[in-house]
Amino acid sequence: MDTFTRALSSLRQGCYDDAAQFCSEVLENEPAHAQALHVLGVIAVQQGRLNEAEEMFRQAAEICPSDARHHLNLANVLRARDNVEKAGAAYRAAAEAQPGALAAWAGWAYSAMPGDHYRDLLRSFHGWLEPDVYLEIGIESGRALSLARPPTQAIGIDPKPMLQYTFQAPTRIFRVTSDEFFSAQEVREQFGPVNMAFLDGLHLFEQTLRDFINIERQAHQDGVVLIHDCLPLHPRVAQRNRQTEFWTGDTWKVIPILKQFRPDLEVLTIASAPTGLGVVTRLDPGSTVLEELWEEIMDQWLRRQLPEDDAARRKELSAVESDFASIRKHIEKALNRARAGVRA
Repeated sequence: MDTFTRALSSLRQGCYDDAAQFCSEVLENEPAHAQALHVLGVIAVQQGRLNEAEEMFRQAAEICPSDARHHLNLANVLRARDNVEKAGAAYRAAAEAQPGALAAWAGWAYSAMPGDHYRDLLRSFHGWLEPDVYLEIGIESGRALSLARPPTQAIGIDPKPMLQYTFQAPTRIFRVTSDEFFSAQEVREQFGPVNMAFLDGLHLFEQTLRDFINIERQAHQDGVVLIHDCLPLHPRVAQRNRQTEFWTGDTWKVIPILKQFRPDLEVLTIASAPTGLGVVTRLDPGSTVLEELWEEIMDQWLRRQLPEDDAARRKELSAVESDFASIRKHIEKALNRARAGVRA
């Protein structure tokens, strides 16, 4: 058994002093042994020596930048020390080294988008709007749908829901695709106009745009439509064909499309972890602009790629920080302008 193997064996047994001694011996002969440095970092974390752990992981990452584990553990230590900016950079390095590392993408997202999580925002929107009718597309486990409270009537649409949550509000589940639902149901006639909607269905922009068109037609003019996955971290996770477990698809395109083709709407994106939350208000149930310009929209946007530069990406997506109080004020002003007949 070689010395480093002994170090690993001692580490697994919790014999940290022995493991550290073996690693020191390895480093005497091979100072650039990234794995030995990494083990010393793990030991330092276990013993509460975060300064030393940070240095060990940093050295390991510099020696072997292709190993995501070094970057990921460095990021975790930096986050534990409240160094959010550097933690985010390390999480990003881990994600780029190993695109399949879900923990790296998640850590990067939470570092890049501090503030209210998107589900906390949904809860706040429910508390503020108290919608008579709430509609959600892509309910999956029912976690977001369960945030609705009486007397709200909740409508959930998903062809294959895997419900794990109970619902307090009166809730109807439609086990069909959103296209099938809107072709067969008149929400206004059955439930009344939609006051709040959350879109989290297929991660393709054309489907999300079609869902928005159908919802706006059934919505109250003061309603709010929320769209998940509108602020991807990186072009790699925003591809139409899924390449990573952490994936948004190209849903983000709906935001600049609405800004371009429907300037009458109020459109922004909340930088809320993990993938952003689009917000659309000042609705016009009678508008047919998007349908009339559908082919032009598809021609312009089907192959468009997400900007790699973070500042350019946030500008295109009208990103704002995830602070509900300021977001609420912004929306209220927009709705007041609409009621007064003033365009943005």
